[in-house]
Amino acid sequence: MILLLTSAHLAHSAAKDLPKLSALGHFLKGSSAALGVTHVQASCEKIQHLGQQREEPAKQEPAKRDPARDEPPVRELSPQQALDQISMTLRRVKGEYALAERWLKSWFEANSRPEL
Repeated sequence: MILLLTSAHLAHSAAKDLPKLSALGHFLKGSSAALGVTHVQASCEKIQHLGQQREEPAKQEPAKRDPARDEPPVRELSPQQALDQISMTLRRVKGEYALAERWLKSWFEANSRPEL
C-alpha cells in the first residue's frame, strides 16, 4: 500500500532531506485522516513536524511553557535530533499501519458483497 512504499522512501530519504520527509509526513497524514486511521495520522503529523526540526509541543515539560500563551513554545531540533526521532516514529508507524491494514482487510472481507 502507499504507506509501505513511502516508508521505504522515508528510510532511503534519511540522507538528511528533512523538508522532503516533512512533506511526505504531511501527505500521509492527510491520507490517513481520510481513511480514519487516527494513530497513523498522528504519527505522520509528528514526522511532518520533525521534518521541520520542531519538537511536538505536547512533549515539552510544563515548566517551559509560556504562561502568556495557551500553547507551549515549539522547540527547535538539530538535524540529527530530528532524524533520530523520525527513525523512532517510523518504527512505531509501521506497527500502527500493520494493525490498521489487518483491521481494514477484515472489515472489507466481512462487509463486501460477493460479485454476481
